[in-house]
Amino acid sequence: MPTSKQSLFELKIFKIALWSPIIVSTLLTIYIACTSNLEFAFGYSALNYALLKVFKIPLTILALIIPGVALVTANHRSIQSKKQIEISINHNILSVRPYLTATYSNTSSYLTYTIKNNGIGPAKITSTKLYWNDNQISPQEFKTELTPLLSSVVSDSPINLGELINSYMIAKDEEVTLIKIKFSSKVDKILIQKFGKVFSDSFKLKILYESIYEEENILIDNMDEY
Repeated sequence: MPTSKQSLFELKIFKIALWSPIIVSTLLTIYIACTSNLEFAFGYSALNYALLKVFKIPLTILALIIPGVALVTANHRSIQSKKQIEISINHNILSVRPYLTATYSNTSSYLTYTIKNNGIGPAKITSTKLYWNDNQISPQEFKTELTPLLSSVVSDSPINLGELINSYMIAKDEEVTLIKIKFSSKVDKILIQKFGKVFSDSFKLKILYESIYEEENILIDNMDEY
């Protein structure tokens, strides 16, 4: 099968389209000349007789070179154009590919969980899923799971859940806070650290997102690195 890297004259099918009619036509011409009682004559009548009657079949076969070569040439250009389009699309995809990363922070004042688009183009979130102890839960169930753990470490407004919705577009370099927990100023730091450890061990996030070319990517963060 021809490839876009080969030149037209390097193609096997081009050589076949070019030389097959020539070879067949030449063999038929030799056969006719050897098996017929032909006499050489001058004038247009003799020429017409030779071309239109005696050697009509060999010339017809020889004429097949033109459509055959034209067809091969058109097919080769089509393959090259297709390859150029694929290269252009791939380049464009790389030029606008988003890349989401997650950041977890646990200080004496806040526990925050944010995602940031460190890629080049915008990221469209198509699906956001929360997991607690490997079980998928809703944002409300997430709050319910945390309530017993938060009773001794939080202030009056314990949990703020950010955008956990589908079809949310994150621009390049944009950072979105998904979870924010404010600790009470009177809480011991050891309790905060223990809470952060339970949170990081139990929480898992899975985000599906796309580039503008609908190329699907996935962010699965179980916080192993924290």
